[in-house]
Amino acid sequence: MPCKTGLVRRGFQHPLLRDAEWLADAYSTKSIAEIADTVGVSNTSAQRALQAHQIERRSRHARRPPIQHPLLADRDWLAAQYTHSTATELSVRLGVDLETVRRALRLHHIAPHTPSETQRLLRPPKLNDTD
Repeated sequence: MPCKTGLVRRGFQHPLLRDAEWLADAYSTKSIAEIADTVGVSNTSAQRALQAHQIERRSRHARRPPIQHPLLADRDWLAAQYTHSTATELSVRLGVDLETVRRALRLHHIAPHTPSETQRLLRPPKLNDTD
């Protein structure tokens, strides 16, 4: 059933995308892709919801807020932890979004693991027991 604002149509059926206040708040700290992932829609749907609510889009190069988590803000701690953990493991351990960990790694200029490094980290440790 169409409505005056056009928000109840394909792609805007998720209740959070119809909530202008939630969407504006989410967009103040997240990217369109992060919002889309959160509600399980395409980036285009999230972008159209911003337009429908007349929420001004920021520049692609707009400065994002600094990393709030104290451990992720500490480059030395993050680099030490990342040598023996994956970004996913760190996000679970710290209770933050995976993209937040990835952004902290980029911010601190810590190179991402190669696929072979990630596989090595995910392998269970070898046991020293000969039996």
